[in-house]
Amino acid sequence: MPDFYTIDNAPFNPEKLSQSLFAQVFHARDHWVVVSNYNPSYVVSDDGYYSWFLYDSMNNPKYYQNSIKPALKRLSGGSRFFNIINVKVSKQKGTKDCGLFALGYSLALAMDIDPGKLVFDQNKIRSEFSEIIKNQNLYLFPSAVKENHNPKFTSICVDLL
Repeated sequence: MPDFYTIDNAPFNPEKLSQSLFAQVFHARDHWVVVSNYNPSYVVSDDGYYSWFLYDSMNNPKYYQNSIKPALKRLSGGSRFFNIINVKVSKQKGTKDCGLFALGYSLALAMDIDPGKLVFDQNKIRSEFSEIIKNQNLYLFPSAVKENHNPKFTSICVDLL
């Protein structure tokens, strides 16, 4: 049985990815990020999910890019290069809450909310996560919505060799 908890064996079928929404939280070095084929503010066509997005609470994809290459290779379908769009999100303070931010981004995507529109209240997300676990009731972390949000997307071409 494969180990589904490592980045090398993420549980998805690359041949079916363009047919449905995909969001995966990945551990990259000492940091958690979200890779998804969906962003509610980015619409190119209604023919499927062909663009890939990176949600990173440090807004620094070059820091861990080599760590997520194994997953990107599986998503690429064998191509040497992989285009991914970095979505500018609110930046975390410090280095301890990236996993909570990644969970928040994933839930926002599932709720059809662009994570780039949200500003999480970092002082409250740890206690809120504890409440979510304790009460077994899933909801979005405390956040504010940016007024007049202008999404910022940066395309990155990753050499997978």
